[in-house]
Amino acid sequence: RVEVKSNQSWASVCEADFDRQDAEVVCGELGCGAPAALQGGLYGEGEGQTWDKEFQCKGKESLLLDCDTSDRENNTCLPGNAVGLTCSEYERQYRDVAAVVCRQLGCGSTVSVLPGNTTRGFGVYCSGSESSLRECFRRSYDLLPGLTVICSGSFLLTFTGSNRTQTQPAVNHSAAFLFPAADDSHQGNYSCVYDNYVFSHNFSSESELLSLTITGN
Repeated sequence: RVEVKSNQSWASVCEADFDRQDAEVVCGELGCGAPAALQGGLYGEGEGQTWDKEFQCKGKESLLLDCDTSDRENNTCLPGNAVGLTCSEYERQYRDVAAVVCRQLGCGSTVSVLPGNTTRGFGVYCSGSESSLRECFRRSYDLLPGLTVICSGSFLLTFTGSNRTQTQPAVNHSAAFLFPAADDSHQGNYSCVYDNYVFSHNFSSESELLSLTITGN
């Protein structure tokens, strides 16, 4: 959430007063790469006032406060419209943290990473190769954005009567197995097992047998 300090207090910047060039200056000032997402209310509302100026950055300034400003055209900023900015370096860190979470839970690979509720807690910095969050670097206790992480299990498709199997990662608890045009060699019985390993326990669910018969020329 973008805020500026004015008269010894912090004020949220309104989304309507902030554009991509302003975002480029903020991410550059923090050394966090380029802007990746710019959305009002993404990281919650500030507890104080709304800043009464509008930034007019050209995108090349070193500091946000080096940018020109002007008075806002109107004095209203609707609730939920405080600037929420994600820089590309932080987006990469989110993916690294998510990879560690899925690995620690034994839930396969990361399917998606979404912003979660802002809450007070310890931030973590992971390289992505750690086996658990405890091995990641822990940062200071602060008001921080949370993460919603979706991990995958896996599906195993078995063609009974042969050694053929196929495995696909689960995405939202489902998977798709694609076959070429069927011929006689594909006749037989198939079964599918959904497997998920969570908190040192293996959960499996096996389908009923699917019988496939090839007819016609």
